[in-house]
Amino acid sequence: MKKINYQIENKLLMGLLLVLMSFGSYAQTTVPVPAACNNCGTGTPCTAPTALVCEAAATISAGGSLTSTVTGGTGGSITWAISPTTGISTTSGSGATTGAIKFATIGTYTLTFTSTNNSTPAACSPAASVTCTRSITVNAAPIGSLTSFICEKSYPFPLTYKPDGTAYSGKAALSYTGANGGAYSAGSVSSTGVTGFTASWAAGTLATGAGSIDITITGSSTTRGTVVFPITIAGQSCTIKLGTCGAYIAPDVWKVFLCHNLGADITADPHNTSGSNTDAWKLNGAYIQWGRRGPNTTGDSQIDWQTAANSSTLGFFAPPTATDPNTGPVVVNTWNPKDSTLWKALDGSKGINDPCPAGYRIPDIQEWFGVFKHNVITRTGNYIWYPASATKYNNMINFGPSTSEKTLTLPIPGILGNTATSPLNARSMRAYYHARNFVWNGASTQANGYHVEFHKSGGFTGYNIYLIASTTDDYLSVRCIVE
Repeated sequence: MKKINYQIENKLLMGLLLVLMSFGSYAQTTVPVPAACNNCGTGTPCTAPTALVCEAAATISAGGSLTSTVTGGTGGSITWAISPTTGISTTSGSGATTGAIKFATIGTYTLTFTSTNNSTPAACSPAASVTCTRSITVNAAPIGSLTSFICEKSYPFPLTYKPDGTAYSGKAALSYTGANGGAYSAGSVSSTGVTGFTASWAAGTLATGAGSIDITITGSSTTRGTVVFPITIAGQSCTIKLGTCGAYIAPDVWKVFLCHNLGADITADPHNTSGSNTDAWKLNGAYIQWGRRGPNTTGDSQIDWQTAANSSTLGFFAPPTATDPNTGPVVVNTWNPKDSTLWKALDGSKGINDPCPAGYRIPDIQEWFGVFKHNVITRTGNYIWYPASATKYNNMINFGPSTSEKTLTLPIPGILGNTATSPLNARSMRAYYHARNFVWNGASTQANGYHVEFHKSGGFTGYNIYLIASTTDDYLSVRCIVE
């Protein structure tokens, strides 16, 4: 028993000795200690950018926009922020310029520019920044007012609608001058004339001086005619018109025209003049002497002239039919009016004898010139130089903004002279359209009415266009322009 106990005690003593020797080994291990330092954990400080200089405080009206630009901040990257962020929107801008910030809500805003350098010198720390602020006060917008709208340059686009019920969606930029920067309300108006259309505009703020208001136009109709929108905004009024036919008469000046000559069948497609169209005679229309009113049964010459008979007393020559080209003769008269205001009043308004339906008049000679100068001209049909044909109705001249878009098509009806023998001349070869202008001859004994004449140049593809004053006793075609 004593021997066993001795062995156990010796083993315990040996174990304790080994543990004590282990502790002694750890206590003798060397641990390196960092040396003392200054600014421990940082590098060389970054260089501060040059000072920023903000623009002076500004005051604008709600709905207005403001662009801010800062100078200075060289050596850093410039950013900006605005507070508060509610009631504002911006289109673009970065760095030293904000872009146009639009303010919809009244109040005071603080715009802060910051220029920060975090890279010079290399591995520098901490970053260095400079700032400046601009205060912007937004007040309630005044009630909008303006001097006038530029109605003649305010027209819809697309330029025409289709009278087959196809939905129309377009816009017109209603240009104005003399505005005070005030606010205007949203609104809408239904069309008159041809109904079924609506023009609408959102609330907004006028520019100071000149600007434009976007008018949205939607609707449809199966009726050919003129869509009329009487619009009043900021105390001024303008009438925007949309038609099925029209042309430019000056740069950015679009005018609605009737789609048919007076006396033509107004149910016929005015642009369908292909050689296979055997109904093209319906587009020829009637003829009248300068200054005459012509047949007037219903008050609408578009209707009355389709079925009226030749009349020397009225200075009127009827349109052709499917079986009768109506080449004459006419009963000769001695028409020589002494009144220059029959088709154009002294104040420029519609003359007492103007045959065009309500809302339309005969064009001025300058407007005809503008049609030929400011539109793309194409032709339909196989023009011939000579001889003319009394039964060829498919030759047409077309006007529009491009070669693929016809917005005004004119037949080539020729002319009827005031003679009892073969008065019809140049049908299919030359077109003669009345203008409402009037001039006396040198001796003031013969009245002369202006007209436009066009035809194909002999042997070439061009056109000869003449603006002519001639005797008033010839019978010419009429195409009406909107008032």
